[in-house]
Amino acid sequence: MEENQCLITPHTTYVRCSSKLFLGAVLMLYQFAPAWFMCLPSLFLPIVFVEERDWSRFMVGCLIAVFSTVRLILYLTVNKHINSVGSKLAMGLMGSISSIAYIAFGFVLYIDNAILFIIVCFVLRIIEGSFINVAYMYSYGVVMDLFPDKRPLLTGLALVTSGIFITSGPIVGGALFYNVGFQWAFIIPGIAALILSIYVGLASPPTIMDRSFDRKLTYFRVVGNPIAIILGILQWFMSCSYEYFFTGYAFYAFHNYHLSFPTITALLVTTPAVEGILSLMLSFLFEKYPNINTVYITLPGNALMVVALQLIGPTPLFEIPAYLEISAVGCLLIGVAIGMNRISNLETIARVALRRQQCSDDVDTRSLLHQYIIILYSIGNITGAILGGLFSDHFGFAIAGTIISLFGLPFVCILLIYLIVYRIQGKSIYQPVS
Repeated sequence: MEENQCLITPHTTYVRCSSKLFLGAVLMLYQFAPAWFMCLPSLFLPIVFVEERDWSRFMVGCLIAVFSTVRLILYLTVNKHINSVGSKLAMGLMGSISSIAYIAFGFVLYIDNAILFIIVCFVLRIIEGSFINVAYMYSYGVVMDLFPDKRPLLTGLALVTSGIFITSGPIVGGALFYNVGFQWAFIIPGIAALILSIYVGLASPPTIMDRSFDRKLTYFRVVGNPIAIILGILQWFMSCSYEYFFTGYAFYAFHNYHLSFPTITALLVTTPAVEGILSLMLSFLFEKYPNINTVYITLPGNALMVVALQLIGPTPLFEIPAYLEISAVGCLLIGVAIGMNRISNLETIARVALRRQQCSDDVDTRSLLHQYIIILYSIGNITGAILGGLFSDHFGFAIAGTIISLFGLPFVCILLIYLIVYRIQGKSIYQPVS
């Protein structure tokens, strides 16, 4: 099909004159909805709910984690039956319902009753997380089917764009909150997602998802090896660290360094900026030079996160001076660590699956790999928000960072030992299993 040829299927009731390229770009952009719905309130929600509604940081963490919890359940259950509902219905209707729920969340502060306030907040977050994530599952599959010869690159780009939206979400949310207020910080992104949901629902070919799925392909078949498991745990650690950082740092900097909200937002801009640049660079680098050993980028990226978590407080356990400049360096290093890890980790797991596990490089394998990463992201988001809030309530934000870093440090060491042993034996982690 030519790039600018209209997308027409046998069951199409009208001609869609959107090009494949334009539709693919819009579907990639559509990832902003689940990413921003999940993390856009992370920066300002703790401040508002703790200060105005007397919530604990643990309670706020649970509210933020609800979205990721729903996403995790969907990926473990509904995702395998994703072809049972047409993509038009999923991306159009479900995306619209979630967008309306997100807009409605902007009005929760008008509820005075404490119990009703808690119930409405959690119900709206559940609706947001359930419907928009199903729509996202379809959008990813549609992009994969539109460009079957670019699946490896698109898998990386999907993770990059999703990652950029995730890391930039709290910054955008903070800017909206400061400039237009709590209510409009939900209304503006919600309306944008609603418009985009309607468009992709109308523009996507209804039969594009009608493809057979290899039911014999399982997570164990694709990622059932030590390297993928270790990297999966480290992926969880990175996501957990990120969620702890963005849900707690604004509150901490506001009270500890007495920074204004615009200053905090400006300080945190470095994290998504560096992460986005590094992720894009590595994505195209791995596409152009497929023989680069990606694990040697993943390993220092995870080690750097362990170091960064000591600096953002900074932690008093190592007698690091509590200077704002040191904390700012920690924020920058978190962006570098996530940028180094996001694509290299996925690419390493993919190469292990394709070369060591000898899986076929098709849409099913790539989809399972993507789902594996998303599931780990979700678990990390849940544990980071909840444990970060819990540890911050009991030990303080700075010490909480050191505790969370201990989750990843052992597996960084295990991965390093694993690679040294393979190096001594003259083997490669990508060597096929006999």
